[in-house]
Amino acid sequence: MKTNALVTEIIRGKWVLEMSAIPHFEKLANDFLKGNFKGTEINRQEFFASVDSSGTSSMNNGEVKDPKRVVVLPITGIIPAYGDMCMLGADDYLQILRKLNNDDSIGAIVINGDGPGSSLDAINAFKTFKLEKKKPIVGLFNSCYSGYYWMKSLFCDYTYANFDVSSGFGSIGVLSIVVDNRKEMEDKGWKVRVVRAPQSTDKAQQMVDFYEGNDEAFIASLSEEMREPTEKFIADVKAGNPRIKDVPGMFTGATFSASKAVEYGMIDAIGNEQMAIEKAMMLATLNSI
Repeated sequence: MKTNALVTEIIRGKWVLEMSAIPHFEKLANDFLKGNFKGTEINRQEFFASVDSSGTSSMNNGEVKDPKRVVVLPITGIIPAYGDMCMLGADDYLQILRKLNNDDSIGAIVINGDGPGSSLDAINAFKTFKLEKKKPIVGLFNSCYSGYYWMKSLFCDYTYANFDVSSGFGSIGVLSIVVDNRKEMEDKGWKVRVVRAPQSTDKAQQMVDFYEGNDEAFIASLSEEMREPTEKFIADVKAGNPRIKDVPGMFTGATFSASKAVEYGMIDAIGNEQMAIEKAMMLATLNSI
């Protein structure tokens, strides 16, 4: 039986995600639970090959012996921790970033990104790559919300908004999606009983609270569980964006337009792909001297 990593994470995971994506998530989860979910299979070999073969040579100013390539890596859509037949995951992007990072012919990377966020588990892959990163990365983003903004804060040496018509940034916060199927189960005459070993009095307490209808305790416990990752998110954002301003909403989940993102120090400038490539060329040249 084929499963979908994204929907599995929806059902059990925590998310750094912009709120407008949640109704779509709910539909995906419900379709999956009812056996109606369908997806289009991704050809990873073709995608990896297309990224690896792309690139433009940087300018040789006479001080660099061998001009380096700048490669554009597209990252779009919601990012689960693990990809499957229907979508790329953080594990896939980690694989290709490592390959680009270790290719001596590549001087810099442009991430052309557009997405509402990622699973919280996906951030582990991004943090892993930050420790390995040895080449400049320029970000070019349309939607750069929540998990995307966390990723941008970890990776990017310079960041552009992709023009200023629909680009948006922020949604710095963590949430958890809970698919509440209790009423449907009750209507079908199903009841869940959680039986624990005598020694395991605290095991799966959230599940016990949920199925026993102790919603207040369940929500309080789940909310508190998200406190620490949210603190880490904010700390990484501040470290990766030293000019960022603590304006109302900045660290409580609000979103900002491209022009406001520049004004508040969330990104560096408004631009386009050519500008991002030229900036990456410059950084690659400086990094090679």
